[in-house]
Amino acid sequence: MPRSAGDVVREFTRAMRDGDLAHAFDDLATEDIVFENVPMKPPAQIVTGREAVRSRLEALYAVGKAERFDIVNQLENDDVVMHERVDSYSFPPGLFPKGDVFLMRVASVFTVRDDRVAGWRDYYDLGVFEDELGVDLAGFGAVIGHRYATRAS
Repeated sequence: MPRSAGDVVREFTRAMRDGDLAHAFDDLATEDIVFENVPMKPPAQIVTGREAVRSRLEALYAVGKAERFDIVNQLENDDVVMHERVDSYSFPPGLFPKGDVFLMRVASVFTVRDDRVAGWRDYYDLGVFEDELGVDLAGFGAVIGHRYATRAS
């Protein structure tokens, strides 16, 4: 029995929560996946290709540990899946000024093709970095070893 697009997204989300990037990308993502962090500005906003997306996320997972990727609500329409999610990462003590836990509410839109995630867009409030960790996005990127830019100048 074929899996629904929603089933693929739920499995992908579990793999991300578990830090199993190999399963998420080798088994559940297309070679040409497009990942978009909507609040960021180019060139950091859109990452294309399985290895490029994995590399972006490996920078985060090398420093932080995913604790939660809780899907609150999920809707499916053929190959498009939308959900709201609560993500949480923990970091080594003292890494950030305000604390060691990062909790973010996210709305995501996924496109599934051939039982694999082909598109992934995350929408969230960039202010959460300052509120939760005490750094802006650029400061967060500096700590995890990745350069980020926001739309705001």
